[in-house]
Amino acid sequence: MSFLTPQVLSMLPAAIYMCDAHGYITYYNDAAVRLWGREPVIGKDLWCGSWKIFSPDGRPMRLDDCPMAQTLKSKKAVLNQEIMVEQPGGQRYNILPHPQPLYDEKGTFIGAVNMLLDVTRHNQYKSLELQTKEQTNVLEALRRSEERYHGMVAEVEDYAIILLSREGIVQNWNKGAEKIKGYKEAEIVGKSFKVFYPPADQASGLPDELLRIAYTKGKANHEGWRVRKDGSRFWGSISITALHDSKGEVTGFSKVTRDLTERRSHELKVQEINDDLKLKNELLRRSEERYHRMIAEVEDYVIILLDEHGRIENWNRGAQKIKGYNSEEILGKHFGIFYSEEDRQKGTPGKLLTKAATEGKALHEGWRVRKDGSKFWGSVVITALHNDEGAVVGFTKVTRDLTEKKLAEEQLVASSIALQQKNRELERINEELSSFAYISSHDLQEPLRKIQTFSDRIREMEYQKLSEKGKDYFLRMQAGAARMQTLIRDILAYSRMTTGEKILELTDLNDLLAHTKSELEVMISDKHATIVSDPLPTIKVIPFQIQQLFNNLLNNALKFSKAGVPPRVVIKVERAQGHTLPDAHPLLPIDHYHISFKDNGIGFEPEYSKKIFEVFQRLHARTEYGGTGIGLAICKKIIENHNGFIFGESHLNEGATFHVYLPVVD
Repeated sequence: MSFLTPQVLSMLPAAIYMCDAHGYITYYNDAAVRLWGREPVIGKDLWCGSWKIFSPDGRPMRLDDCPMAQTLKSKKAVLNQEIMVEQPGGQRYNILPHPQPLYDEKGTFIGAVNMLLDVTRHNQYKSLELQTKEQTNVLEALRRSEERYHGMVAEVEDYAIILLSREGIVQNWNKGAEKIKGYKEAEIVGKSFKVFYPPADQASGLPDELLRIAYTKGKANHEGWRVRKDGSRFWGSISITALHDSKGEVTGFSKVTRDLTERRSHELKVQEINDDLKLKNELLRRSEERYHRMIAEVEDYVIILLDEHGRIENWNRGAQKIKGYNSEEILGKHFGIFYSEEDRQKGTPGKLLTKAATEGKALHEGWRVRKDGSKFWGSVVITALHNDEGAVVGFTKVTRDLTEKKLAEEQLVASSIALQQKNRELERINEELSSFAYISSHDLQEPLRKIQTFSDRIREMEYQKLSEKGKDYFLRMQAGAARMQTLIRDILAYSRMTTGEKILELTDLNDLLAHTKSELEVMISDKHATIVSDPLPTIKVIPFQIQQLFNNLLNNALKFSKAGVPPRVVIKVERAQGHTLPDAHPLLPIDHYHISFKDNGIGFEPEYSKKIFEVFQRLHARTEYGGTGIGLAICKKIIENHNGFIFGESHLNEGATFHVYLPVVD
């Protein structure tokens, strides 16, 4: 079977060629042609005449430095020296040559044999190192002798190398076949090689199709799942090569199988990782796209990127809306364009970038300049962006237009100043009121008391001497003096409500009501009036002021009663929760005591419900009902002193109800 040597060399996947002692090629196999990218001429082309050679890092390599040249020169094997070859089409491969010297029976150097292993994918598949070792062993065995070849094939464990008849019947078996497929030689020789294929592949005719391709084209290559004796599967890479006799007739086939299950698992794992990375990259791309779209669409904030020198790299709608530039006008320009001339002279833009670069972030507020020259109050946050090494590669800049807020703050300051001025004015007025109260209580009442004293003496001693007209004038004078004294007293009371010290004391309102009824006892008796009251609470108040409130409200109810109808006043009380207070009440919604005074008197038109609480406002002539027109104004001032509120409800001739709300003070 000497014809098997070149045929077997031809079917091996490794590139093998031989040359004579002068370097001219004497033999090559199909794998060498595929590697070179061309077919050399036997005896004419040198071993290196058909391809370019480089070192692994891509630098051109001198031919004399190539492993094969060194072997021809030194007549020694040169191993483990990787090179890179380039085909005529420009495709490059990493190659691990295995040049070995050849000697004849007399020991004369006659040339060299070289096996070229493609290690381009060596880093991905660690198993190539074992393959290289085995293929080196195969080459060494072939070099020593043709007879030892058969023993080598039989001993190979990492490849299943078998012979098939033209019909696909197994004719021999090696250790690699037994190791990979699980059968012993006696169990498998004489059986069809179809037994190695899964039922689905057998049903589809795959084994026969591979033999047909090898028969017609000389070779058939295939990868797929194969079946071991125990039924388990492995991923096999097979190469079926047609064997010919001296007449060129196909006499059978060689079949080389390699178990690439580990590589396949690795490929599937790599594919899974790649698919996962592709999915994550796609999700990241979509997320980034949505993020950029979101940034671009935001209108209330300027969100831009700056390079490390402060030049603008992007522009969003908010930037165009707030600053007035479109992207074509502003991209590539320095962000200092947004700052006033004064800020630029101070170096404010550069200082902000420096602070952001050193501290990570810089905050600032100030007037900024739009495209049209107008200014807006901008709140700016500049954040440094870093690469993986921590170096600053740019900045984000977020700006918000706070002009309205700034103007409102300035207005608030102006209002505060105006309020302070008004407070000082009120203090001055209060001082004047206090002075007026002093004058009212002393200087005005002193001459009034003299008028009343001397008029009383005249009435006792000289009244009867006056004419009727004189008597009328005298009585009018006394009535005017009495009204003047009442008016001074009421004005003084109103002044005390405005300027007096406001000290709250825990007080039983029932005691104040009883005292009021005692003061009005004669009036109540004369009018045959009835006053009915719920039990009143004990709360913190200014006692004398609430006493005045009760007195004024009950006095009014008695005074403005219907002729011939005994007055009736009903006082009710309840605790009102904050959210139930009248809508017009402007204070905080805290709990209040609601005390109502309802009478059956003459009432008033609803349109006067606010007017009656103003100073000196009267709804009736003095001749009809007495009073100074200050009583309800005093009531309002008392309630305001307690942070409460009061209002009246009425219809003419239907009585009136006054609602008093006093806050609950803990």
